[in-house]
Amino acid sequence: MNQKESDINDHAAARPQTCPWYQPAVATAVVAGVFSLIVSVVLVANYLPQRPASRDLPEDATPLESAEIIRMKENLKLNPDDQLRQQIRGLDLQLRRQYFHRRTVTAWGAWLLLGGLAVFFTALKSAAHLRRKLPLPPSKTAPQKTTLTRTRLSVAGLGAILIAAALALAVFSTGDITQNALAPSDEIITAPPYPTPQQIKAQWPGFRGPDGSGRAAYNNIPQSFNTDTGENILWKSPVPSFGHNSPVVWGNRVFLSGGTDKIQQVFCFDADTGALLWQKDVNVARPPNFESPEIYEDTGIAAATMAADGRRAYAIFANGDMVAFDLDGNQIWAKNLGIPDSMYGYAASLAMYQNLLLVQFDQGPDEQDNFQSKLFAFDGATGALVWRTDRPVYDSWTSPIVIDTEKRPQIITNASPWIIAYDPAHGKELWRLECFGSDVAPSPTYAGGLVFAAQPYDQFYALRPDGSGNVTETHIAWTVDDIIPETSSPVGNDQLVFLLDGAGFLGCYDVKTGSKFWEHDMKDMFSSSPSLVGDKLYLFSEDGVMYLLAAAEKYEEISRSHLGERVTSSPAFTDGRLFIRTEKNLFCIGRMP
Repeated sequence: MNQKESDINDHAAARPQTCPWYQPAVATAVVAGVFSLIVSVVLVANYLPQRPASRDLPEDATPLESAEIIRMKENLKLNPDDQLRQQIRGLDLQLRRQYFHRRTVTAWGAWLLLGGLAVFFTALKSAAHLRRKLPLPPSKTAPQKTTLTRTRLSVAGLGAILIAAALALAVFSTGDITQNALAPSDEIITAPPYPTPQQIKAQWPGFRGPDGSGRAAYNNIPQSFNTDTGENILWKSPVPSFGHNSPVVWGNRVFLSGGTDKIQQVFCFDADTGALLWQKDVNVARPPNFESPEIYEDTGIAAATMAADGRRAYAIFANGDMVAFDLDGNQIWAKNLGIPDSMYGYAASLAMYQNLLLVQFDQGPDEQDNFQSKLFAFDGATGALVWRTDRPVYDSWTSPIVIDTEKRPQIITNASPWIIAYDPAHGKELWRLECFGSDVAPSPTYAGGLVFAAQPYDQFYALRPDGSGNVTETHIAWTVDDIIPETSSPVGNDQLVFLLDGAGFLGCYDVKTGSKFWEHDMKDMFSSSPSLVGDKLYLFSEDGVMYLLAAAEKYEEISRSHLGERVTSSPAFTDGRLFIRTEKNLFCIGRMP
């Protein structure tokens, strides 16, 4: 080599050169950026199809509902039809597939986008660092070419993997969402474990309605009837056995229970025709030494009102037997809770919270004067015990209610010596208020943001339900002691609360202050609880007289109608109809078509 060639080579070796890893870093950043962009587009496309339909949905609709399926379900309530029911099932299945498919795409897409962005920013930062030109020592050409070749292959491989993942996500996101949603489906569809609040409000699923308040959701209830002429009497059906419990209505089915100390039964009537759809005996495995309790005439074996959730109907009896039937009359599960130690027999009605069946099992003390009362929550589908809470109260004949305040849902119970609220999900006590009533039978209610509870031979309490611990000194809004119901439960709205005692004295009070607007002697006897339908107050006396009054600050009687049969139950209200049980029959009162 001559001197000139040597000088040229030395100059080339000393000249600043770009790092060989710079180009691979740039290429990696480009590939990762393109990949992240593709994933972002797929995620946006996956999200957009859910938005237009949501504008037609009510505020409390679930992600698995659509405007179409809600409309179809409303049509099904009015016109039960197997083909429409099958279409709803097919659409429900399709919505679930789409919903969970989108969730899967979103989850995978989020992780892929996170990984792509991490690679993009790492490669970009590396490229910026490697871009600075440094004087590199001379190196042999062949090894440098080999390193670059391997690096390019690695970048190409990474790009292929990322692009393949993005394409797979894009293909997967289209999914199986184009099939006919209304095609009948032969697959078994698992129904949600419990109905939505919107569905519950449209029914009469337990004692005194959806929330135990005695307020109807519909105002189109007849204001009179005539059993002699048949005016507004849609049908009248005999009930096979006696019980003091009140009607429970879900869809086109009405549920009642009855029986004797020898046999307990559940009945299901067609709400449209009054036909007895099924009548089932209760079959319960009892302890070997089981003996039926003494049944008191005023209470009977079946004083507790049933509960229904659109999937099953539940009943409990004074001997501790509890049972669940599906809507077709198949017994799903049954158990015996033990004979309650109750002075006048067990009478607490059942209540529901989501999928939980709530049982207030109050009893008298044992021989050592220890409390025996409990509050149970069972899984409605299986009957499995979910939670149990011991209660420091004596036997009562009240029923629990579930209220939803702005702060939290609560189970409200009324007994002596405590009015107690519980967390319905876990059974934890939230607050308690000390009281001094006895033989407590009226159930609590909730109106105008206050809890109302009658303690016979003590006081009527209005309570604020936002406390914790012992709220006896802090959360009583007001009390009265002039009219205290012994059996009938109170009813109220945002302005007024009404109290009715067994002798027929009816009082109207300001819901916020307890100021009395009026008091009236109905000159009749009452065991049934009063009900509110819009601005009207419905009362059923023990002689079967329905009094219709104005729910107003001045007493006004609007009409009287006579069933001609003894009534101790409370009415149920659905769209345009009133259901009332007498000693022997079930009446449906509604306007003739």
